[in-house]
Amino acid sequence: MRPPSTRSSRSLTPKKVAARIALKKLAVKARTVHGPEPAPASACVAKLDRIQGYCRQNPTAAVRGIPGFKSIPGHRINPPAHGRFQPYGYVHWFESCSSGMKLLVESARREAWLPPYRLTLYADDRTGLLPSEVFAVLEVLPDFRLSLLELAFDFDSEQMDRKFVRNHGLFGKSRPARPEGETDYWGTRRGSKRVQAYVKEF
Repeated sequence: MRPPSTRSSRSLTPKKVAARIALKKLAVKARTVHGPEPAPASACVAKLDRIQGYCRQNPTAAVRGIPGFKSIPGHRINPPAHGRFQPYGYVHWFESCSSGMKLLVESARREAWLPPYRLTLYADDRTGLLPSEVFAVLEVLPDFRLSLLELAFDFDSEQMDRKFVRNHGLFGKSRPARPEGETDYWGTRRGSKRVQAYVKEF
């Protein structure tokens, strides 16, 4: 691995330099623990965690016809008591028969400017959303329009924790936001990008 050029080194911000130093220290620590042999690479797995989009036509019948999905009876929901906006008043869940993946169809919009139906695919935490699951849904929804895509980057908690992310995380122009419970945030809910860091066991 070649050292960085002088030009690239000069372009590093102070925070990037601090992050590079911290990562080098982690690498030295790992080599010390594992002896003279090359240290194993830090575990980081990228997964597709959530997909959300809209439809103009009712997708319920089409989703019911997808093999391997189980329909859960739908029901109405009331607006949250704390006043947070709840865009839809009816929910219908579907569950995969082979994994922990779930699909939510929302309807009964509460504002005329909203699309009639919203769909959200939630991944099994162990595998993320698999291509076979995603394509099985999208191929029966010709008018689906993607509005949100969420990626999960899972790290070994012994190598990467919330403190490390708070000190060295760089997410474009997104700025740190107020933490909520055990989760740290960057960006805003209404922005084009929002980052959250937390510890999750699965």
